[in-house]
Amino acid sequence: MTQLGGSIGTALLNTVAATAAAAALRTAPGPDAIVAGFDAALLTATAILLLAALIVALVMPRGRPRRPAPAAGREGPESTPDSDACGTTGTSGGAKGASPVA
Repeated sequence: MTQLGGSIGTALLNTVAATAAAAALRTAPGPDAIVAGFDAALLTATAILLLAALIVALVMPRGRPRRPAPAAGREGPESTPDSDACGTTGTSGGAKGASPVA
Protein backbone atom coordinates (compact mmCIF):
# COMPACT_ATOMS: atom_id res chain seq x y z
CA MET A 1 0.00 0.00 0.00
CA THR A 2 2.88 2.35 0.76
CA GLN A 3 4.39 1.79 -2.67
CA LEU A 4 1.06 2.56 -4.31
CA GLY A 5 0.69 5.80 -2.37
CA GLY A 6 4.26 6.80 -3.15
CA SER A 7 3.86 6.14 -6.86
CA ILE A 8 0.59 8.07 -7.04
CA GLY A 9 2.15 10.98 -5.13
CA THR A 10 5.18 10.99 -7.40
CA ALA A 11 3.00 10.92 -10.51
CA LEU A 12 0.85 13.76 -9.17
CA LEU A 13 3.80 15.99 -8.31
CA ASN A 14 5.49 15.18 -11.61
CA THR A 15 2.33 16.21 -13.46
CA VAL A 16 2.14 19.47 -11.49
CA ALA A 17 5.81 20.22 -12.19
CA ALA A 18 5.51 19.43 -15.91
CA THR A 19 2.34 21.49 -16.32
CA ALA A 20 3.80 24.49 -14.50
CA ALA A 21 7.08 24.24 -16.44
CA ALA A 22 5.20 24.06 -19.76
CA ALA A 23 3.17 27.12 -18.84
CA ALA A 24 6.31 28.99 -17.82
CA LEU A 25 8.06 27.98 -21.07
CA ARG A 26 5.23 29.55 -23.09
CA THR A 27 5.63 32.89 -21.31
CA ALA A 28 9.42 33.07 -20.87
CA PRO A 29 11.58 30.31 -22.43
CA GLY A 30 14.67 29.38 -20.44
CA PRO A 31 15.92 27.39 -17.47
CA ASP A 32 13.72 29.38 -15.09
CA ALA A 33 10.74 27.42 -16.41
CA ILE A 34 12.04 24.23 -14.81
CA VAL A 35 12.51 26.05 -11.51
CA ALA A 36 8.94 27.31 -11.75
CA GLY A 37 7.73 23.74 -12.24
CA PHE A 38 9.64 22.46 -9.23
CA ASP A 39 8.39 25.42 -7.20
CA ALA A 40 4.78 24.59 -8.08
CA ALA A 41 5.32 20.91 -7.19
CA LEU A 42 6.89 21.86 -3.85
CA LEU A 43 4.01 24.18 -3.00
CA THR A 44 1.52 21.45 -3.94
CA ALA A 45 3.33 18.90 -1.74
CA THR A 46 3.36 21.39 1.15
CA ALA A 47 -0.37 22.04 0.77
CA ILE A 48 -1.12 18.30 0.75
CA LEU A 49 1.05 17.78 3.85
CA LEU A 50 -0.67 20.60 5.75
CA LEU A 51 -4.10 19.31 4.76
CA ALA A 52 -3.19 15.80 5.94
CA ALA A 53 -1.85 17.19 9.25
CA LEU A 54 -5.09 19.12 9.78
CA ILE A 55 -7.18 16.03 9.11
CA VAL A 56 -5.09 13.97 11.54
CA ALA A 57 -5.36 16.68 14.21
CA LEU A 58 -9.14 16.71 13.88
CA VAL A 59 -9.64 12.94 13.75
CA MET A 60 -7.23 11.68 16.44
CA PRO A 61 -8.69 11.25 19.91
CA ARG A 62 -7.39 13.53 22.61
CA GLY A 63 -6.07 12.42 25.98
CA ARG A 64 -5.33 8.99 27.29
CA PRO A 65 -7.73 6.12 26.71
CA ARG A 66 -9.73 5.21 29.79
CA ARG A 67 -9.38 1.77 31.29
CA PRO A 68 -12.60 0.07 32.30
CA ALA A 69 -13.07 -0.33 36.05
CA PRO A 70 -12.52 -3.89 37.32
CA ALA A 71 -15.71 -5.83 37.93
CA ALA A 72 -16.79 -6.05 41.56
CA GLY A 73 -15.81 -9.27 43.30
CA ARG A 74 -13.26 -10.26 40.68
CA GLU A 75 -9.64 -10.39 41.62
CA GLY A 76 -6.57 -10.91 39.48
CA PRO A 77 -4.99 -14.33 38.91
CA GLU A 78 -4.35 -16.09 42.15
CA SER A 79 -0.74 -16.25 43.16
CA THR A 80 1.02 -17.69 46.13
CA PRO A 81 4.28 -16.51 47.65
CA ASP A 82 5.99 -19.61 46.22
CA SER A 83 4.87 -19.06 42.63
CA ASP A 84 6.51 -16.81 40.06
CA ALA A 85 4.84 -14.76 37.30
CA CYS A 86 4.24 -17.88 35.19
CA GLY A 87 2.55 -19.75 38.02
CA THR A 88 5.35 -22.28 38.47
CA THR A 89 6.71 -23.04 41.88
CA GLY A 90 10.31 -23.03 42.94
CA THR A 91 13.20 -20.90 41.79
CA SER A 92 14.64 -23.06 39.04
CA GLY A 93 11.65 -23.05 36.71
CA GLY A 94 12.57 -26.62 35.74
CA ALA A 95 11.90 -30.06 37.08
CA LYS A 96 11.49 -30.60 40.79
CA GLY A 97 14.74 -30.89 42.57
CA ALA A 98 16.77 -29.42 39.68
CA SER A 99 19.20 -26.77 40.67
CA PRO A 100 19.76 -23.64 38.60
CA VAL A 101 22.85 -23.67 36.41
CA ALA A 102 25.13 -20.76 37.12
